Amino acid sequence: MTFLRGEYQRRMGTGADRGCRERVAEREGQVAARGRDEGPVAARAERELERQRIARAADPQGRAPDFLRRLEVSGVSRATRRSYSSDLDQLFAWLAERGSTVDDLDRRTVRAFAAELGRRGYAPATTARKLSTLRGL
Repeated sequence: MTFLRGEYQRRMGTGADRGCRERVAEREGQVAARGRDEGPVAARAERELERQRIARAADPQGRAPDFLRRLEVSGVSRATRRSYSSDLDQLFAWLAERGSTVDDLDRRTVRAFAAELGRRGYAPATTARKLSTLRGL
């Protein structure tokens, strides 16, 4: 059954649609209060800049981008590359917290990272993938 727009608005305007209009007005007010520069896109860009800053601090030689490019050229799926990238970001953040870099990695540091992953509750398979990513780097 097809309704003309005006008829639909007349039928729905007094009931459920009122709540929807109020929510939209509230969201518009929140967006106006935040300003144009803020919002999901700006927040995502800010997180990306922070991620890059941490990566530069923990990986001064820039090995991670080369590693991810090698994976792409060798035909590794996009989902796997995204997981590996996330694993490296997590490692870099962990290293940055400790004031270390990838150049400082040794057996003891890798074991400490693996122990931290275990404390955070990661499954053994996930921990193994994260350590595999580290080995590939």
